[in-house]
Amino acid sequence: MKIIARVLILLASSPSAAIAETSQVDQVITATATGSSEASACSAAQGKAYNLCMVRNFFNIIGVTCACTQKGSATAPVWECEGSATCKK
Repeated sequence: MKIIARVLILLASSPSAAIAETSQVDQVITATATGSSEASACSAAQGKAYNLCMVRNFFNIIGVTCACTQKGSATAPVWECEGSATCKK
C-alpha cells in the first residue's frame, strides 16, 4: 500500500506533467470573405476564422483580427477581407 502511494506522489509531482500543460502552441487560423461593405466582409471573415478554431478543437481563442482591401469599381466597391484568429487547445 505504501509503495502505491509513493508511486502516485511521484507521478503527481513529475515535472513532465507540468510541461505538457504549458507547452501549447498558438495556432493562427485565417479565412477570407467578400462583401459590399468593409464592416460586413470583416465580420464574416473573423467569424469564419473563429469557427475554424472551434471546429479544430482549439477552444481557447486569444484574439481575432481583420485586414481588408477594396476591389471593384468606385461605383460598385467590393471589399475582400482576411480574418485571423489566434487560438490554442
